[in-house]
Amino acid sequence: MGELSLLRRPSFLKVCDNLDMPRSHMLGHLRFMFDLEDAGFDSEASLESAAEWEGDTGALVKALIAEHWIEQDGSRLTVAHNSFLSDLFDYWTLCDSKG
Repeated sequence: MGELSLLRRPSFLKVCDNLDMPRSHMLGHLRFMFDLEDAGFDSEASLESAAEWEGDTGALVKALIAEHWIEQDGSRLTVAHNSFLSDLFDYWTLCDSKG
């Protein structure tokens, strides 16, 4: 599965629409998150900071939770398994490992 097919998924398009954001901008935010994700984020603020989010506080996290891309356990946020975001991060990991 390539990046372009991931970017045509309805959940990706819905998040972009809900945040009134072009796909290219959302992809950039997700890439910054990927680079700092490791084992998750300890707060909404840390996730939005990692994503270099400049929109309304909490809006990005709310949109990602609504599409089940991230899971929240208390204040801790992690990428949901078998979600668009986990597939995208797996794809980027594979691409990065190829150099």
